[in-house]
Amino acid sequence: MGGHWVPNESPSIMQLFHAIIDAPLYHLALEGLLLIWVFWLIFRRSYNPKEKAPLTEKEKDDLIEEWQPEPLVPRNSPSFDPDHPALNPRIIQSKIGKYMVVKGRKCLNVSTHDYLCMNEEPSVEDASVKSLEQFGVGACGPRAFYGTAGRDVKSFACFVLGVRFKLNPKKAKVTRRFLVVEGIYMNTGDLCPLPKIVELRRQFKVRLFVDESISFGTLGKTGRGIFEHYGIPNSEADLITGTLEYVLSSVGGFCVGTSFIVDNQRISGHGKSSSGYCFSAALPPLLAAGALAALEYIESSRGIAAIERLRRNCLQAQVEWGDVPGMELVGDAVSPVKHLQFKDRSENRKDDSRALQEMVAKVRGPLLAFFPWMLFSIGGEKKKRERECNHLPCFFVPSIRGEQAEEMGVALTSACYVEDEDVCMPPPSIRLVVSSALDDGDIRRVADVLRRSAPRRGR
Repeated sequence: MGGHWVPNESPSIMQLFHAIIDAPLYHLALEGLLLIWVFWLIFRRSYNPKEKAPLTEKEKDDLIEEWQPEPLVPRNSPSFDPDHPALNPRIIQSKIGKYMVVKGRKCLNVSTHDYLCMNEEPSVEDASVKSLEQFGVGACGPRAFYGTAGRDVKSFACFVLGVRFKLNPKKAKVTRRFLVVEGIYMNTGDLCPLPKIVELRRQFKVRLFVDESISFGTLGKTGRGIFEHYGIPNSEADLITGTLEYVLSSVGGFCVGTSFIVDNQRISGHGKSSSGYCFSAALPPLLAAGALAALEYIESSRGIAAIERLRRNCLQAQVEWGDVPGMELVGDAVSPVKHLQFKDRSENRKDDSRALQEMVAKVRGPLLAFFPWMLFSIGGEKKKRERECNHLPCFFVPSIRGEQAEEMGVALTSACYVEDEDVCMPPPSIRLVVSSALDDGDIRRVADVLRRSAPRRGR
C-alpha cells in the first residue's frame, strides 16, 4: 500500500496527521470555527425567560419616572413654532352655546360655528336623549346593530320597482371637468356669485359641486342655502355637500345631487358600494336623531324667526365690527362668518399673526374689580384660579349698565391655516362668528372690545 490510504482500511494516526498538514489553511480555519461552534452549542446555558427576576413596583415607578419621551417636533427643529395654537391650547370647560367657560371664566361666544344655537335647543337635546335611551352609545350606526331591517325592507321595495326603468345612455358619458365652489367661503366670508357660476356651467358644460357648509341654514328665507338666496333651482348643481356640525350642532355631513350622480355614487364609490360604506360608517343614532330634530326646528316658525334674527345680527355686526381703527372687516353683510384683518399688512406674515394672537389674548381692566370673590377668598383653590385668570385669552370690557360685578368676557379666535399645504394663503385675521342668540348689546360689546384692543400700528 505504501503511504496511501485505501478506503476499505482504517486510517492510521500518521495518515491523519499528514492529511492535516497537507490540508489548505482556509480548510483548517473553517473546521476550527465549526468545532468551536459545536462546543458552544453543547456547553452554553439554555435561556429561560421565567428565570429572570421580575421588576418590583418601585423599580417600575423609577423607570417610568426616568423615561423622557422625545418630542414630536424638537425645539431645535426649523419647523418648531412656539406660537403655534396647538402649543397654547384654550380649554373650554362648559357646554358651547351663546356663553362658554374658558379656564374658569364665562365668555360671550363669537368664535364657534353654532349659527342658530342648536346646541342649546331643548327639542334637539330631548331627541338625542330619547335616541340614546333606545339605541345606546356607539361610534357609528351600522344597520346590523340597531335593527333597521323594517325600514330597509320598505326601501328595497322601491329599488325593485325602480330597477326596471331604463337610464338614458347618452347622459352616462363621463364628464371630467368640475367646478367646485362654496356657498359662503370659510376663509373670506364672501358669498359665491352663483348666477355667474351657473352661466359658466352652462357655457362650458362642467359639473357644478357646491359646498353649503356655512350657507345651509343661514341663507334664504327658510334657510335652504345659497340657491334659495339667489332664487336659483337646486337642479342647477350636480352635487351639493354640507356639514351637520355648524347649523345642526351634530356630527358628519350630507351629500345630495342629481339622480345621475346619486345612482353612479350608489353603485360604485371608491371601488366598493357607497351604500355599504355610508351605513357602516354612519354617525351614531343619538347624533342622527339630534340632526333630524334640528331640521324640524329650522322648518318650524321658530326656526324661520331664528334665521331672520341671524340675518339682522349679521347686518348689524357688519356695521359695528367694521368700525375698528386700523382694521378692515372682510365678508359679505349677510354672512355669519367675518374676518377682521389689518388694513396695512406687514411684509412678514408671522408678525401680523403674532399681533393678532396678542390682540386675542389681551385682557382689559383690573381683574379684581370684575370678580368680587377674588377680594374675599383666602382658599388655595381660589388663589390658584386667580393666578390662572392672568393668562385667559378672553376680553373683558365694562357692561352696558356699567355693573362690573356682572362682567362677561368675549371669546375670540384667530383663523388658522395649514401653511405648508395651502396654495393661496389668506391674510392673517380674527374670525368672528355671528349667531342668532346675540342681541344688540352683545354686538356693541364685541365692537367695543375690538376697538379698545386693536393694536396701534404705524406705517
